[in-house]
Amino acid sequence: MKNRLRILVMMGLLILMAVSDPAAAQKKIPDILPDTPWSFLSTSATHAYQFIKAHPSYDGRGVVVIVCDSGVDVDTQGLLQTSTGQKKIIDVQDFSGEGDVKLTKAKTGEENGEKYVENSSGRRLYIGNKPALTPVDSVYWIGFLDESKYKNSGVPDFNNNGSRNDKFGVVAFKVKKDGKTYWVAYVDTNADGRLDDEKPVRDYRVNYDVIHLRGRNVAKKPELMSFALNIRPEKKIASFFFADNAHGTHVSGIIAGYRINGEPTLNGIAPGAQIIALKIGNNTLAGGSTTSGSMKKAYEYGVKWAKDHPDKAVVFNMSYGIGSEIEGKSAIDQFIDRILKENENIAICLSNGNDGPGISTTGTPAASFWAISSGALMPWRSARDSYSAGIKRDVILPFSSRGGEIAKPDVLSPGAAMSSVPPYARSENFWGTSMASPQTAGAVALLMSAAKQQKPPIPIRGALIKRTLKFGADWLPAYTALDQGGGVVNIRKSFEILKKYAGRHEEKQLLDYKITTKSPIFPDDHGPTAYWRAGGYFPHGSDRQIFRVKAIFPKDKKPDAIEHFYRAFNLKPDVPWLIVNKKSTYIRADESATIPVSYDASKLSKPGLYVGKVVAYLKNGRGNKRIKSNTEFELWNTIVVPYTFSDYNQYKLRFQREALEPGMIKRYFLEVPPGASGCLIRMRPSQNKWSRVRMQIFDPMGRKYASTGYASSKISNTVTISVLGEDLAAGIWELVTISDFRNPKTSFYDLNLNFSGFALQPELIKNFAYKMGGQPKGTFTVTNRFNRLFQGFATGQILGFKKVSDKKSTGKDRIRIPFKIDKSIKMVQFKIRMSPEDFNKFTDIATNIYDSGGRAVVQNGLSYDRLTLYFMNPKPGTYTLEVWAAYTNPAKKSPWKFKLTENYFVKNPISVSCKKAGGGSLFLYPDMPQKMEFTLNRSPELPPEGTYLFGKILFQDSKNRRPAAVLPIRLEAKLVE
Repeated sequence: MKNRLRILVMMGLLILMAVSDPAAAQKKIPDILPDTPWSFLSTSATHAYQFIKAHPSYDGRGVVVIVCDSGVDVDTQGLLQTSTGQKKIIDVQDFSGEGDVKLTKAKTGEENGEKYVENSSGRRLYIGNKPALTPVDSVYWIGFLDESKYKNSGVPDFNNNGSRNDKFGVVAFKVKKDGKTYWVAYVDTNADGRLDDEKPVRDYRVNYDVIHLRGRNVAKKPELMSFALNIRPEKKIASFFFADNAHGTHVSGIIAGYRINGEPTLNGIAPGAQIIALKIGNNTLAGGSTTSGSMKKAYEYGVKWAKDHPDKAVVFNMSYGIGSEIEGKSAIDQFIDRILKENENIAICLSNGNDGPGISTTGTPAASFWAISSGALMPWRSARDSYSAGIKRDVILPFSSRGGEIAKPDVLSPGAAMSSVPPYARSENFWGTSMASPQTAGAVALLMSAAKQQKPPIPIRGALIKRTLKFGADWLPAYTALDQGGGVVNIRKSFEILKKYAGRHEEKQLLDYKITTKSPIFPDDHGPTAYWRAGGYFPHGSDRQIFRVKAIFPKDKKPDAIEHFYRAFNLKPDVPWLIVNKKSTYIRADESATIPVSYDASKLSKPGLYVGKVVAYLKNGRGNKRIKSNTEFELWNTIVVPYTFSDYNQYKLRFQREALEPGMIKRYFLEVPPGASGCLIRMRPSQNKWSRVRMQIFDPMGRKYASTGYASSKISNTVTISVLGEDLAAGIWELVTISDFRNPKTSFYDLNLNFSGFALQPELIKNFAYKMGGQPKGTFTVTNRFNRLFQGFATGQILGFKKVSDKKSTGKDRIRIPFKIDKSIKMVQFKIRMSPEDFNKFTDIATNIYDSGGRAVVQNGLSYDRLTLYFMNPKPGTYTLEVWAAYTNPAKKSPWKFKLTENYFVKNPISVSCKKAGGGSLFLYPDMPQKMEFTLNRSPELPPEGTYLFGKILFQDSKNRRPAAVLPIRLEAKLVE
């Protein structure tokens, strides 16, 4: 998943030349498979290698994969042709607007006997006295591709000539030739102001014209990337298509690369498939963010193409997305569901997200019910050859987002690969669910290719292919369904299920099943899975979990046929704590099957994560086996039993010598006790044991809150996570420890968890007045909310000044906030918080901090409805924070808003001494407020208007000097004469 792409690029150069005549015959190169599959780009983990070896023609031919991404370089090795010699990339379109050049009506003239065209600013392009083509209506349209607009792009110097201010002119006009009227363009590829040395180009899909910008020192500098062009006369735009981010090119190579890097046997999953590249991300924005409508427009274009080309099977891949606030309910989730419901013959593959390993982290639009969402696998052979790792089994990569609230991911595919990249890319090895989804899309292309070649052809239905992938997948016994969905894609098994479906004409019977049950995590208390993360509560005793299951019929199924539909199922739970109150059931017509499920509480007492499924197998009286390939649907059940904290355990827990194998994770669910104001978690290597482990913590809604570096036995360090104040939301938090798959052996670590219950009043100290040069003083009250005595001392720091404000947009994409930095500031922290409802309107929300020259000094984006953005070591000056939201549907630009907290940290914090009012030892008894006096060791500078001072107060135990609590302090400062 893109999830804020971080792809480093190197600068290089492009020469521009036109490549025409796509119809020119390309010599067919025979298919070649290596004797053993490659591990750098694994084609064997999903059995693609084995499938093509057994069926050489089922290699994706007859299938078009529509890649919605950051752009695809059209002239990169591996993406030039298919295994049958056809053109690989057959169409390109930019819906992000990044490459749009505005065209204006040109003036024509002549100077020194040379004809020229010029724009309203007087910038000229000389067209020569005898151009090969002239406009049928004598009207030229002129524009300039200006490098200076791309200073924040991954490739700001398009032609690698050392300048970032080149302007490449383009002239477009309408011609009539051989009785046909069409548009052509001339591009000034070396920015010398002349077009008489250039060739005409047309829309890429017409002639496959490839443009190379010139001007570099060819002997010393490489070409970086290629360009294509589409002329949009109705909008007066020349749209340049280019991949200034390597992500989309890499994804395309995984899906359908053929002879990647010129290596005869190094192919993607479906080397016979063709590609349509649709650019949805603007790479001048953080992470190649989508723009308003870009995602929606790309899908609409692709669907129309599929309808116009019924002879081709079509699958989309989109390795893009952000976190999900209400799974399945975002505008883009619902749009994709609608697209797939209305167009049953296509499939859409999506990356499940990179926000794992916490549960309930599936992103959007991966939460779409109808789409195929992929988690990320690390095959052990790939780990060995690409990363020198010694694991002996496949593992799920820790960043891979997990399910819970919904039944996602659907499957796993390899999430790390070497693939095709443009010349500027510094590396060809990427990992992420962004790499897993194209593996799955390639698998879909193989199944579609095979289906088309059967006699008679198997009808293609995206929903049925999704079911074959889920129920043909290989299960990983070390993981739950939340981690892997159906398991690792196995194309050979899936094809056998597809043939079984064809034999019973499943495409005429039903497409899938709709499952609903009580799930309090959703606003209406109902969802597709049973998900109980509610203080340890779950239905038990006489209470039952009721599932309702309905058939989803093809849209053209007649009412009479629906009325006569009947299907029966055998039901079997896959874990002992899950009890099914009936052994079989059935669905008739459009009625629901009601399936009560009970949970055995005696088997659910130990803290941990419990995941179980009720599996429904086809029942028809012919001895159907309860095997995975006969699965019809599954009922997912998740129960979280947390560790609890009270005076019984002194609000502390300690785990010693916890063992974790390479590539594995361990989960700890922590329920926040009433009155808690802070949580401190410390992890260190166990004594005399090897260790290299890190940890992450996720809030009760599944949002990643914090991560640490490694606790390593090599340096015997301790890593910590603290959650303080308003950030410590009530509910069950999830702490996950992670052992890198590259670790040479099992890690051992000690873990200490401590909740504090101190409350500081007032939240904002307003009676704080002081004279410059003095030592300002004040008071506050602290209350120990926990039922235990604290004896110790308190110290503190004033860290800087803070401002809190509400920002609103009346329906525009962008909100811009200017701010100033002086030499006293060492760091600025911005906290953005918006409502889940507003967040669900968008496909991306990019955040960029620009200096006064428009250069992005910080780029990030919201993965959820909140973001903390850091600007480290800023130079003094004027800056702008820009929040750019991409509406799913630009026709419905409703207002949106967010709360912005600006924290300005100073280079020289002010120490704060604290003592009990009246003196004496500090004892904090439960529920007894204690007045405290504090003194600053020097006078602070008066903060800017509209801000207040902020800092922290640290309470430490007098016995062991360990932190007991950290509380925020805020001061409204006033100078007095």
